[in-house]
Amino acid sequence: MNERNIRVLEFPKILEMLAALAVTDPGREAARALMPSGDAATVRRWQAETEEATTVMAYTGGNPMAYFTDVRPFLKLAKAGGTLSPKALLQVADALKASRTVRGTLVTDREDTPYLTEMGSRLATNRSLEEEIFDAIISEDEISDHASPELYDIRRKMRTLNDRVRDRLNGIIRSATMQKYLMDAIVTMRNGRYVVPVKAECRASVPGIVHDQSGTPWPWWRRATN
Repeated sequence: MNERNIRVLEFPKILEMLAALAVTDPGREAARALMPSGDAATVRRWQAETEEATTVMAYTGGNPMAYFTDVRPFLKLAKAGGTLSPKALLQVADALKASRTVRGTLVTDREDTPYLTEMGSRLATNRSLEEEIFDAIISEDEISDHASPELYDIRRKMRTLNDRVRDRLNGIIRSATMQKYLMDAIVTMRNGRYVVPVKAECRASVPGIVHDQSGTPWPWWRRATN
């Protein structure tokens, strides 16, 4: 079918209607790339696939496809040896889950959907990797302590050191000698570090490092822990 016939038949509009029903960006891309065929066997197969899709949707009560982000750029980066962000890894896991779900829907013992069963059997799945990613990454901004033994050990040591710093600062605010140098007997956070509020005129009397200067006339200090 030549380009003029396609335009006269408003085939691009039909493709846009089809693309609007696709769940994912790759699906919309594939829909817009479809072209008519003049081969009778190919047309009969496409018609059979469409009929099978109607059967599957009637059986499942809807489209078995779940939304997922186009992960092809991430796969290209990983293949080149790049490192994926937690957000990218979560999106890869979402794509794996969607592939596994669709494959489970299409690859069944039904005898009335042979074409879709064959197509579904070609879908790649990796449930162990999928679950490993979901177990290791809590959110786009947070990695689980159990993502690796090394990370667990590092964070355990960090918590221990933070506890030691906080204990030493609690010792300062409980000290009768040191309390006279403090604006308030509290331990708080400044720039990600534990600090105590020291009177400006007493800064030389409290060993430590100034981490922040508040709007009030006293600096925030954190006692040195070495």
